[in-house]
Amino acid sequence: MGEGEIVLQKQWVKQLQAGEKVDSIFALGDLSPSRTKNDALYMRLKIYDRSGSMEARIWDEEMAYLFKEQYTDGTIAAVAGTVETYNGQLQL
Repeated sequence: MGEGEIVLQKQWVKQLQAGEKVDSIFALGDLSPSRTKNDALYMRLKIYDRSGSMEARIWDEEMAYLFKEQYTDGTIAAVAGTVETYNGQLQL
């Protein structure tokens, strides 16, 4: 391992729990730009790994726009966020 190199500890979708901080690598899919009630852009997507999938949202409008321009289904990316419960389902 080189000096200054960051190594992420793999977190598995199936093991994620509400309140847990996530900082790991996942495949992305079902990317869908959407609008809030106030007409702000946000991104709906799923994160995947071999253990399962989970709904995810990008609420920051600027980040959602950049994400929409740069990523497609099947992209592998480092993902950071917090797992929450929404309508009885876990969501990142």
